[in-house]
Amino acid sequence: MNKAKDLSKKTETPSQKPAGEIFLENEKYYQLIVEHMPLLLGVIDSCGKIRAWNKYGKKMLGYGPEDVIDKMSVFALTKSEEEAEEVMRLAMEKGVYDNEINFVHKKRNLIPVHLVIFSHKDEKGRIDYFYGFAEDITKRKLSEDALNKAHEELEVRVQKRTLELARINVALQEEIAERKKIEAALRKNEEHYRLLAENITDVIWTADLNLRFTYFSPSIKRLLGYTVQEALEKNVSEIITPGSFDLAFKTLKEELAEEKKKDKDLARSKRIELEHIHKDGNVFWVEVTVTFTRDADGKATGVLGVCREISRRKKIEDALRESEERFRSLVECASDWIWEVDENAKYTYASPKVKDILGYEPQEVLGKTPFDLMPPGERERIRSLYTSVVKTKKAFECLENTNVRKDGKIVVLETSGVPIFDAKGKFRGYRGIDRDITERKKTESKSSR
Repeated sequence: MNKAKDLSKKTETPSQKPAGEIFLENEKYYQLIVEHMPLLLGVIDSCGKIRAWNKYGKKMLGYGPEDVIDKMSVFALTKSEEEAEEVMRLAMEKGVYDNEINFVHKKRNLIPVHLVIFSHKDEKGRIDYFYGFAEDITKRKLSEDALNKAHEELEVRVQKRTLELARINVALQEEIAERKKIEAALRKNEEHYRLLAENITDVIWTADLNLRFTYFSPSIKRLLGYTVQEALEKNVSEIITPGSFDLAFKTLKEELAEEKKKDKDLARSKRIELEHIHKDGNVFWVEVTVTFTRDADGKATGVLGVCREISRRKKIEDALRESEERFRSLVECASDWIWEVDENAKYTYASPKVKDILGYEPQEVLGKTPFDLMPPGERERIRSLYTSVVKTKKAFECLENTNVRKDGKIVVLETSGVPIFDAKGKFRGYRGIDRDITERKKTESKSSR
């Protein structure tokens, strides 16, 4: 019988067991969670020496339990002893330290982490050790940097100096304001994020290699509306949509095939997005991170998963895509030619309108400078003016200049631009618009006769 048919059967309710067996079984689940959870879990004594360390530390920082337990102190993991002492001081004073910090990898590079440390007191009220966890937030930091960069570029674009782009600017300002609200809400949500055993907000679960559930953390009630016992009786196909069911088993099949390789990564994990079905019938997106639980020989014995609801993030991604597409459509339809040049005045972007104004396809002008498209005398005049503007790194507007179309005809353009700076404030070029005023100049010339 294939796996899908096996999984269509309900998991039988476990028979009543003695309290001792239940305790040992729960201890086994907790041990599996600690050893295979994609978080660094550890214990340090009051002097800073590491007394406990799970296997994920090897993947995250390059140190396995055998490298650090009773051998290293927490001071070796931070940029300075003062920083580690400050963490321990705050944990002692407040009972918990919860913040972002940089750890030092075995290879000496810095790893950004979300660190949560708790202090423990003995019977006399004295602190005898600290325990806690660290989550690698490198990907989140990269995403935030990329989001901030995109945000900065978008704000620069809305500074165009034409009446038509002014309307675009208003629309974009509204989009930016909305996005800032969403980002603030997301940051606030992340600040409350906790991941530690039974108190974790995300759902931790284990299953056998046929994806029959064997454990759920209590937070399953918050995520899907089921009690732990109700969830254990559910089949995978009952809590995710058919499309996600197919993806889940496809992923499991691929990972089981990977297990047959000799050089497989025993600490690897897989992250997929699946549509889950709430007890009330509501369908929503969940990010699922899975890894194998293993025996002493490294053989896969089951699956450990962590589920996180990402409906808000999916909405943000959709909103950002719609915002970027809306801006792109407005730019492509603008009556003026929109362009960008780098610090060497070479075109890095040209809107399709360049075809109507100068007769060139956008890709034909990329890598050229504005001066390459001008008659010799005009070229030197404008180059001199542009050099003066670049020295000030300020915006300029309504600069009239003569250009030669691809077919040899002369056109007069009116150019405006604003400087571009990167996230570090370094000058990167100009972004602006060109408007064809050839007919206007002809009219003015006739009127002056």
